[in-house]
Order: sequence, then C-alpha cells, then structure tokens
Amino acid sequence: MKARISLRARIVMLVVVAIVPLFGMSIIKALHNAAAEVERAKGNLEFATSLAAVSQERVADSARQVLTLLASLPGMQDTDSSGCDHYFAGLTRSLPEYANLGVIGLDGQTRCHALSGDTKAFLGDRAYFRDALTQRRFVIGTYTVGRLVNKPVITYAQPVINTEGQVTGVVFASYDLAQMARTIASIQLPVGAALGVQDREGALLAGTPQLPIKVGDKVRSPVLREAVKAWRAGVREGVDGAGRERLWAFMPSSARAETAVFVSVSLDRNLIVGPGRSQLWLELAVLALVAFLGGWVAWMIGGAAIVGPTRQILDATRQLEAGHLNVRIPLRNNTPQGEFSRIAAGFNLMADSLEQRERDVENELARSRQAYATLELTVNSMQEGLMAIDTTGRPLLINETASRLFAIDEMSMVLSPRWPERQGLFVPGTQTLFSFEQLPLFRALQGDSGGPLHILVNNQHETGGRLISCSYRPMRGPDGIVGALMVFSDITHLERLQMEQTRSYDQLREVQRKLLKAQRLGRIGNWELDMTTGLLWWSDAVYALYGLAREEFDGRPDTVMGLIHADDRVEYGRLREKAVRGGLPLDVEYRITTPDGQSRWIHQIGEPHSDGAGSGRLRAGVVQDITTRKLAQQAAARTTAMLRRTGDMAKIGGWEVILGDMQAIWSEQVYRIHEVEIDTPVSVAEAMAFYSPEVLPMMNAAAQAAMEHGTPWDLELPMVTAKGRRIWVRTQGQALMQDGKVVRVVGALQDITEKHESQEQLRLLGTSISRLNDIVMITEASPLKDPGPRIVFVNDAFVRRTGYSREEVLGWSPRFLQGPKTQRAELDRISAALKQMKPVRAELINYRKNGEEFWLDIDVVPLADDKGQFTHFVAVERDITKRKLAEQALVDSEQRYAALFESAPAPMWVVDVKSQAFMAVNEACIRRYGYTREEFLGMDIFDIRSDIEGRRLRAEIASGQREDVNRRLHQRKDGSEFHVETVSRLVHYDGRPARFVVGLDVTAQVRAENEIQAYLFTLQRAAEATQAITNRRTLDATLQETVDQVRAVVGAHQAVVSLVARGESASAMNAVSFSDKYANCRDFVGQSHGSGITFIVCETNSPVRLSQAELEAHPRWRGFAGNMEQAPAMRGWLAVPLTGRDGENVGLLQLTDKYEGEFTVQDQYVAVELAQLASIAIENARLFEQVHQLNLGLEEKVAERTAALARQEALFRVLAEQAPQVIWNAEPEGRVTYANRKWYELMGGTPDDWMGNKWLAAVHPDDLDDMTANWRAAYETRTPYVGLRRMLAQDGTYHTMSYRASPVFDDKGDVLFWVGIDADVTEIKATETALRLSNQELEAFSYSVSHDLRSPLNTVDGFSRLLAKQLDAGNASEKVQHYLSRIQAGVAQMGRLIEDLLSLAQVSRMQMRDETVDLSAFAREIAEECRGRNPERVAVISIEHGLQARGDGRLLRVVMENLLGNAWKFTSQRSQALITVGHAADAAGVPAFFVKDNGAGFDMAYADKLFNTFQRLHAVSEFPGTGVGLATVSRVIGRHHGRVWAESEPGKGATFFFTLPSVLPLS
Repeated sequence: MKARISLRARIVMLVVVAIVPLFGMSIIKALHNAAAEVERAKGNLEFATSLAAVSQERVADSARQVLTLLASLPGMQDTDSSGCDHYFAGLTRSLPEYANLGVIGLDGQTRCHALSGDTKAFLGDRAYFRDALTQRRFVIGTYTVGRLVNKPVITYAQPVINTEGQVTGVVFASYDLAQMARTIASIQLPVGAALGVQDREGALLAGTPQLPIKVGDKVRSPVLREAVKAWRAGVREGVDGAGRERLWAFMPSSARAETAVFVSVSLDRNLIVGPGRSQLWLELAVLALVAFLGGWVAWMIGGAAIVGPTRQILDATRQLEAGHLNVRIPLRNNTPQGEFSRIAAGFNLMADSLEQRERDVENELARSRQAYATLELTVNSMQEGLMAIDTTGRPLLINETASRLFAIDEMSMVLSPRWPERQGLFVPGTQTLFSFEQLPLFRALQGDSGGPLHILVNNQHETGGRLISCSYRPMRGPDGIVGALMVFSDITHLERLQMEQTRSYDQLREVQRKLLKAQRLGRIGNWELDMTTGLLWWSDAVYALYGLAREEFDGRPDTVMGLIHADDRVEYGRLREKAVRGGLPLDVEYRITTPDGQSRWIHQIGEPHSDGAGSGRLRAGVVQDITTRKLAQQAAARTTAMLRRTGDMAKIGGWEVILGDMQAIWSEQVYRIHEVEIDTPVSVAEAMAFYSPEVLPMMNAAAQAAMEHGTPWDLELPMVTAKGRRIWVRTQGQALMQDGKVVRVVGALQDITEKHESQEQLRLLGTSISRLNDIVMITEASPLKDPGPRIVFVNDAFVRRTGYSREEVLGWSPRFLQGPKTQRAELDRISAALKQMKPVRAELINYRKNGEEFWLDIDVVPLADDKGQFTHFVAVERDITKRKLAEQALVDSEQRYAALFESAPAPMWVVDVKSQAFMAVNEACIRRYGYTREEFLGMDIFDIRSDIEGRRLRAEIASGQREDVNRRLHQRKDGSEFHVETVSRLVHYDGRPARFVVGLDVTAQVRAENEIQAYLFTLQRAAEATQAITNRRTLDATLQETVDQVRAVVGAHQAVVSLVARGESASAMNAVSFSDKYANCRDFVGQSHGSGITFIVCETNSPVRLSQAELEAHPRWRGFAGNMEQAPAMRGWLAVPLTGRDGENVGLLQLTDKYEGEFTVQDQYVAVELAQLASIAIENARLFEQVHQLNLGLEEKVAERTAALARQEALFRVLAEQAPQVIWNAEPEGRVTYANRKWYELMGGTPDDWMGNKWLAAVHPDDLDDMTANWRAAYETRTPYVGLRRMLAQDGTYHTMSYRASPVFDDKGDVLFWVGIDADVTEIKATETALRLSNQELEAFSYSVSHDLRSPLNTVDGFSRLLAKQLDAGNASEKVQHYLSRIQAGVAQMGRLIEDLLSLAQVSRMQMRDETVDLSAFAREIAEECRGRNPERVAVISIEHGLQARGDGRLLRVVMENLLGNAWKFTSQRSQALITVGHAADAAGVPAFFVKDNGAGFDMAYADKLFNTFQRLHAVSEFPGTGVGLATVSRVIGRHHGRVWAESEPGKGATFFFTLPSVLPLS
C-alpha cells in the first residue's frame, strides 16, 4: 500500500528542499578548487620532467661524443681490430659510468671490448647493432642484461664508416643503469613524486624508490604505455599499474626515439584533492544541521496554523458523506472570524437543513414503499413476461420473468437503435436481427397493437436461445399515449419439437437419395424373388445391367438362366438350387450375355427374408456389374506371370515387411537369390543376417531410417547365401505410409554378382591405366586421312603431360598435338605402318597446351574385334624430353668445357693422380710458366717447384693429407719464383683418375697482406693513443698528450701541435715532442717551423705530405733561418690541420723526420684520424670548462625550482588522495585503465576486478542501453560523456552515480584518453524523488481537497437557495434574509477559492508542450473579454505587436489572463484605466515581457509575499479575489524556467515583468 505523507510533513519537505541548492553550491566549489590544484600540480610535474629529460639528453650527448671519437680512429675502420681490448679497458677506467666499450664486426661478433680476457660474444641480434647498420648513425638501444658485463645496461652505438663510405663495424658503449639510477636520484622532485626513465619499448631503465616496478619491467600504467608508444611530451591524468589515479608528466629526451629515452614523473592525485574533500564534508554537515532546524520550525508552525483547521473541516465532511447528519464543526467564541471559521459556520447551517430534509423524505418514502411492494408481488407472480416503458423508452415495469430473459437495468435506454443487438433479438430461423422499427414496444409507442409476434432471444442470459411469442399495445392517458406494454410467453419447447420432426424427414430423404446415387455409381441393383409365385422383381438398375427393358422381362428365373454364359450356367444353377432348398445365402459370380451381345461379369448376393406375415417365402438381394474388376484381375494375373518370368531372367525379386509382426515376405526369386527353400518362413533379423558383417551397420541404418522417417534406399552390398556363397546384390527399399505413419516397407533384390565382377575388373584396369606414368591413348581405326582418327580415351598421364583435359581432346585427332618441329619423316613412317595395320614405334616432338614442346617415345598397336576387324589403335607414349635434353646438354657441355678450359685467364692443368704427370694444360698456364704445351706434357708437377717445395709436396702426397686448396711457391722456366694458390678437385679424364687444378698468382695479395699487417699494428697503437688523449681533461694536458702519442704512433723524431685562437695567429699555443735525436734542438723546433708552408695547410684545411726533396724545393719553404748547421737533416714533412665542429681551422699538427723511409699514405691516414680525435678532445676540454661554469649556476636554479616543485607535489598528492568523487581514466575506445581510492571504497575489490570492461558488470541492467548510447554519441562527436547510472556497491545496494567524462586531446587533435568523475548522487536523487513525490502528493492533496470541498459546498449552496425560496414564500424576516445572503456570499467566495486552487493544481500537473506563442494575440483577446464584462468602463489598453515566445500556449494564456485581469481589476477605481502590454530588457540585458497599469499599486516592502498562495495586499471589500492568481503566474513561469517580478508604488500603478527562454526545456 502506498504510504501517505501528511500535510505537515510536506511543509517540512518544502523547507528542506529550499536548502538543497546550498549543498550543490558547496559541491561545485569543492570541485572547482580541486581542479585548480590539479592544474597547478601538472605544471610542477611538467617542469620536473623537463629537468630530468635534459639530464638524460646530456648523458646521450656524452655517449655520442665518445662513440664518434672511437669510430673515427683508423684502427676501428679495419676488420681486424685485435689489440684494442687494452685501449677500451683503459677508457672504461676513465669513464666509470660505462660498463663496457667495444667494437662489433659486421658478422655480429665482438672484435674487441673493454673487459679483460679473450671472451668474445655474438651481439648481432641486438637491436642497437641492427639499427646502427641500417640507419648509419648514432642510436640508442633498449634495456638489456649485457652478455659480457652480466648486469643491466642500455647501449649506445654508432657505425664505423671508412673513407669510402662503407660501414665496417659498430662501436658501442654500454651505460651502467646503476649509474643512471644514482644520477636521477640527485634530481629534486615534488614531495611524493615518482621519476622513471624508460626505453622506447617502455622498459624501466632507472627510477626512484616510489615506483612499483623493478628495473627492466615494462611500464604497467596504460597512460605511460600510450605516451611511450606515441613518443611525445604531455601531461595527463590516469591510472598507474595498480589502478590508482595519478597525474603524469612525460617527455622524451629527444624527438627521435632511436637516439633518446623517455622520462616520466607522476604523483598520486589523492595528495592534491584530499584537503578540499575534507572541507566539503564539513560544509555539508553544517548545511544538514541548518536543514534539520528549519524543518523542525516548519513542523511546529504548520501543525498549529494550517493542519488543525483543515483536518476538522475534512473530518466533518467525511462524516456528513457517511450519513452522520448531526455532525457540526465547533466555532471559537461562536463567531466566524477567518476563512476557516466562515466555512465552518456555513457547513453547520447546511448540516441543519439537510438533517430536517432527511426526516421529511424518510416519512414520504415509507408510505410509497408499502404500495409498491404490493404491486411488485402481483407482477412478479405472472408466468408471462411483462415489460412497460414510458414515451422516452425508460423502463417503468419489468417483472422477474422478463428480467431473467433480458439484460435491462434502470439506467439503460430500452428503445435505442442498439437494443436488438444488445438483447440478441433475431428473426426465428435466421441470423438476422430485428430492426428497431419492428420491435413490439416501438410499434406500441406508435399506437399499434398486435400479436402474437415470434422473436428468437439469444443473449448472455440465454446463450442457447429462447423463442417467445409477444403481444403488445400502447398505454394511453388523458393526454394520449404515455407508454407501451408488452406481454410474452416462452414457446421454445413447442417450436423445438416441430423443428426436430421436420429435420428427421429431411434426413430420411437425404439418405434415400444417397443410397440411390451409390447404387448407380456402383452399378448395383436389388431384386426380390417371391417363392410362392416364383416371380422376380427387379429394380431399374438390374434391368440396365442385364440389358433388358422392363416390358421384355417376364419375371421368371428361367429367363435369367438363358442370359448366363454357357460356361457358368451349370455351376450357377447348382449353387442357386442349393441355396433355395437349404434357405441359405447365395454369393456367386458369373458371366452373362446381354441381348446386344455384350459380355459382363455379375456378382450376385441373396438371402431369405420374411414378409409382413412372418412367412419365409421371400428371397431378396443385389446384383453388381464387376466386369471392370474382373478384367483388371485377369490383367494383373498376366502381369504377375510376366514379372515372374522377367525376375527369373534378371535375377530380381520383390519383398515386403509388415511392421506389425516384423515378418519378411519374399518372392520366389528372392528365395533363389538367398539359396533358401521356397516358402521357408524368414524373419527380418534372419534376412538381415545374410549381409556381410562389414556392411550390416549400413543396411541396418538404411532400414531404420525407412521405418522411422520413410527414407528410401538403393544400395549395392555383398551378401553370403545360405550355402555360403558370396554374392553381390542390389537392394532397394521404400516405406508405405498410412495416416502419416510407416506401416509397411517394400522393395526389390537383384543378384548383380556378374555385373559387379565385370565392373571390378574394368575398375582395376581403368585404375591401372590411370596410374601409369606413360600416356595411354585410344583412337578409332579410321579415317587415316584428314581429319584423322578420333580420340576415344586418354589416361591421367595424358592430362598431366599435355595440360589438356579429357573433355578438350575426346573426339579430336591426335594430330592437333603436332607442331612446326614435329618430324615429317617420322609421321610418314607411322602413317605407312598404320595403313598396313602394323605396330610401329617412333620418337616425335609434340606440343603441350601452353605451347611448350616435348619429346615422346610412341608405341602404336592396332586392335581387332572378335571378327578380326581392326577397330581401334592403342598408343603408349613415354615422355623422353629430359633424356633428349640431357643428351644435347652433354654434347654442348663437352664443347663449352673445351673452349672454357682453353680461354680461361687463370692457369689450369690436369695431372694424372698416379704418376703426377701433366695430361692437359691451357694457354694461360703456358704463358705464365714459360713452357710449351709439348714440354708440359712431358713434365710432372714437381718440375714447376723448387727442390724444397718439391720435397714438401711429395711428403704431403705420401701422407695422404693433401688439401684441395694450397698456397705455395712455384718456379717459372726462367727460375723466378712467385706465390700461387691452387684449387684442385679429383676428376676422371681420358678414362683415368686425374686431378683438375686451377693456379692463381697471389704475389700481390701476399704483399698487400704484409702491408696490412703493419698497418694494423699502427692502428692498434693509434687506438691506445686515442684512449690516452681522451682521458685528459685540461687543454694543456690534451695538447701534450696528443703530440706525444702521434709521434709515437707514426714513428717520427719530431712532432708539433699548434693551437691558434680564431683570428689571432700570434697567440698560438704550441706543444712539442722529440726523440732523443732532437734533444739538443728543442729550442729551434719550438718556434715556427716551416712557417711559410704551414699557411698552405691552414688555408686549404687539407693535409700535406712531402719528401725531403719536395720540401726543400717548395717555394714557400723557409728552412731554419740560418740555423741549418745546428739541426740534422730532416726526412720529409707531414702536416695535418686541426678543425673544429663547424669545420673551421683551429690549429696544425706537424711531423718530421720519420724513423724509416718517407711518410706514406697510411701514415697520413693515421695522422688525419688522430688529428680529428685531437680536435674533438680539444673541443671537449673547452666544453668541460664551459659546462663546469654552467653547472654551477644551473645547480642553484635547479635547487630552487626543485624545492618549489616538492611543495606543489605534496599539495597535489594530498588533493588526489582525498578526492570525494570517483575519478577514472579510460583509453580512447573506452577501456578503463584507472580508478581512484574512492572507487574501491565504494565498490571494493582490486584493479584486476574492474579494469578494462569488467566494471560494466556492476552497472544496473536497466541503465546499460542508455549509458551505451551516451558513450557512442560522445565517442563519435568527441564531446563530454554525461549521464546517470546505478552501480552495485560492495554492500549489495545500488548507488546512483552522476558521471561526466571529457576527452583529452594531443597536439594533432586525436583523443589520448578520457578523464571522468562519478559523483555519488544516491542521497540527492532520493531527496529529489521524495521531493517530487511530495510535490505530486501535495498537488494531488490540494486538488483532492479542492474537489472534495466543492461537493459539500454545492450542497450548502443548493440547500441555502431552496431554503431561500421557502422562506420567500413565508415572508422571512430581514435578519434571516441577511443570514442567507451571508451564506451564499461565503459559498461563492469559497467556490472561487476552490476553482483557483484547482487551476493552480492543474498548472502543476499539466504536461508541458513546446510551441510558438503569440502573446500579443492573447492580450488582445483577453482585453476584449474584459471590456465585454464591463462595457461602461473607460480604459486605454496598449498592446505591442509581435510579442512572440516559446512555451506552452495553454499555460501562457493563464499567465496573461491573470496579469491582465489584475490590471483591469486594480484600475477599476480610476476614471480612465491605462494598461500597457509590451517587452523590454532587464538589468542583465535579457528580454522580458511586462504588463503595466495605473491602478492602486502596492508597497514594494511586501513584494516578496506577492507571489505566494493566498497572499493579498488589499482587502476583499476593496478589490475582490482569492490570492491565488499571482501564485499561478509564478508557478507557470517557473515551469518555463523563467523569472517573474513586479515594480510598483502605492497609488501609482504596478508593472509585472516575466521572462521566457528561447527554447523550452523539456520537463
């Protein structure tokens, strides 16, 4: 039962609802503050991330410089970098942040590395190795555990590119991740923030202790995974791997993922929003206390002022409705004062009048009741039905008989057009309803009398139908007809008896008709034989059967005997005589011959009968023409005999199974097939047992399908006969259906053993031919001329070999396979043999379908039939294409080999394995060794070697360890020796085992290898020098180390490095290095040495290498300036420029007086590489000094900024942790990746229980469709995702959540993720629902009270008017008249009040409509109505044209009626009323409509009460009214989401303003 809410409770709820917006304001303020704190924290995180990214970029730049230096070393560009391990080991000691340095060859194997020992490793599968080779530039690898260092590292790599631009290897530097962790630990972060450095695959390289993952683990946060994948900077809110909501700031250290790492800083969101959440709860608690106090005050005041009086009036009204006429409402001081008191006084007067009236009515009713009871008893005792009506068709009298038959009540209109249909009045014997004009009562009202009239009544009282006989007449009074009377009797039983008799006669006639028709169709006639007279009586059908006319038959049985066929006459006479004598039945078939010569078969049946006197001297029966049946039986017998003979010849028989007894019925042939004695009983199981075991399941399944579903079968199966002989049979079966069910299964069985054996032989033969690899083709034997014999068969090999299908070649001549290269001579030979019908064999070229030619070895044999006539040719064709090609290739190969051997540029020879003598030599061998071919053929292999090499070769041959590839010294005919590399293979030559040898002159290669070996040694020393140079940190130390190392590597007595400031050659820095040879000349070479020629090197920025002679001859050579006698002679000069990163010259490296010989190109390469390294080292030394100065200032700024970030981080963490709503993140497609602590407090569980789409299980099923539709709309339009949904919390209850999510976009406008907030509005929704219900019930209560009050009020008004009439007749006193006028005035006032209340309730309950409303038209109509009510008034009403608005036209008319009505009413005391309707803008610029008048006006101090219900600012005597009109206006404008207000001054009129939205919100 629905709970009722009291009026007092509703008043309290209104007060509470007024305070609800304050709750919303508090929540909105808290959300705004939380959003501001989050934005501030995002900025702090972004700054911290940029600092960390700069730090990692410096690490990468340092690694790039180191690797660039290593890659530029000459030794790195060679494939053999042996000896560089020591150099790398020293370099790692100087750079401890690197776990390993090394070089990887192109084969992926390490050439050398910094770790001690000879351990090598395969690093070709590392990503950084592949990237460096493919991209040919500096790259950064991913997280790995080094195979050599066995600890976590990230590897930097750079390709080594030689002077020809080819990559010869990859140098790498493995950065120790422990060192990286120490580096980032020094970065100042906001309090509670976590810093992580990831590679491009998202693996953690280093991080602060707050991170939940270990080094090497992939990041778990979906936010970070997306950011790493996109490789871009940004700030986002999202979840971490554990599902906690965090703020993220991230950026790569460089825009290129191959050369950078990814840095991220995150902070727990609860740390930021926590304080704001606490403040919100405090404010909500204070507001709740205020709401409680306000409700308590409203409860106390409402109970005394409103609820009490209203309850008294309602209670009295209910008692009066219940019949308690003595109820009265007590009055205070017995005088009516307020409205409730006046209503109570009027109610009491009305109750007094009603009580007296009730007593008078009861006395009169008692007298009438006694008379009516007597009449009713008389009428209801009648057997006939009685019905009387007045002239309007209303029932006056209906007795019990009529009421049982007709459905009539006092309120029904008897004589209405629907009366026949409602009462079921039909014309007897039809389904036709009586028309209205045919009804007896209608006729009686027209003045007719009549009867009896039969009517069939079939209605809800008499579903079986009743037949009545009616009499009717009009009832007349002094003024004419006053009614109609109908009396009827039930004649249903009598009519039913008459109808049944008629129906029986009809049935008898129908049976007789059908019997005669059956006799005619069945050619049946009946007869009777009077045994006393011996005469026969025939029916007409018998005369027709015997072909006699009635006058032609004399009735004697002997006459019939004359018509019977002579062959049947004797037997018929015997059977008839026997039946007649014994009084037995007769059943006989015989033939007759009719008078016109036709022969017919007659079936006669007869038996004795008694006549009417009980005598048995009468025989009767029937005869039937069965000629058609007998002829069919004879034809069937002939057909059966023919089928039996056919079955014997075809070995086929029939069988049948009746499903009832499951007994098999076989024909004779089926018995013979099974080799079973004929007529031997066989069951179904025994019949099935004859089939072989392997096919018995198949047969059982087929039989079962036929018996259950009626499925036929046709199978060929093996069977074992009763004598054990295995045969093959074809079994067929079919089900016969009856009434939808299978009743019998019939079929046939045929012995197909011979056919099956023949087919098996043909199948084996066909399979064998099809599987042959050779082509088999059969053609007709003629014609041999064009177009040639036709193909009738080809096997599968033909299809495979030619590419033609069988369908394409059958019917064609084989000649279509021939082509341009087919041998004409062979074709003629084959044709001649075929014409003589002789076998022939040939090899022919034929063509495949794709045009490719192929060779066939063809055997053609003619075939003859039994008569010796040749009918076909059989050709067996073998594909010999490969053999033909091999034969041709062998010939071609021998020719090519001979030509190749002779023309080969390399010396080649063939020697006998046994004697080692030369068997063949080519021209190149003759030219290289100087012997003639004849001399070679008389020599052995020892003759082209020195004695020492000869003995060594003999030892190898004797030991059996001779290798196929050797490098030895050979000797020419002139005695000179040269290096030869021989490659040999064992072959057969001229029928003997031989060795084929190719000799290559490798003298130049040996010389180059020696030079390379020396160069590698130089590169090794250069690598060591590189390590020494790069270890220096100051500029002076770097210069001195450079000059010492370059002199030692190149091998010179003197080296000078001059470093010149840009544009200031006079302030050069020099570093020199000398051997002991120049110890006494140190002062000389410290000066400008070769100063004139050095400018060439500096100007061109290119190295110069000169011998001593070239140096002295050079025009810009200046010598030693007169000190030649103190300096020893120099041996050449090598100068290399030093260049900066911008390519500008910064100095010069000079070398003079090489230890041995002149300076070579290799010396120049080494010097250039060392000069490049020196330039980089010098630049680094300068940078180190600059960076040191920059770091000092940067560290101070970083410390300050870090402290500020720490404060912001702490604030952010607190706010995020204390967020009062559920905060979540989702991927662009909607998969949730994070939910904050509030979610788990509400829903419980762990992140694994809710992430992705698992959280959808908690959504109320009724909300899923709307929520999904909202998501699709937001996803497609990329707009906020907003709505309400109910979630199943961990306590088992559903919480209503208001959700709102917004997309976060990247720089390109793509959605990165969604950030959403779910606010728990369960209590708010419950309050809204309760408030809505309260408002509805309050409106319903108001409507009910108003409606309930109007009913007794109408009673008071009616009785007061009756009382006034009676008092007028009795000349009531003036005081009584005054009292009555007071009552009627109070009732009228109360009536108006009730109408206004009903109107107000209707305004609140009415469904809103959105339409365009013309307010100007409304105003004009209402103004005309006002003038019509008071035409004597003078009023000027100005209405602005075109006042259009959007809203509900019905309600807005109510607004205009009330406002214009008030203006008209309050200007009634003016001599000329001025009323204006228009529009203007309010203070905020919003358009507003107004109604202005010059009436009485009011004091603005009471403006706040103006729009309340029952509030009046003027007395009723001055201006009438109820105080509800303006409340109605306020309610209507409020429902339109508008605003209404008033401006006025007493005596100066009033202006009422109201606003309406441009679009009406849907309510």
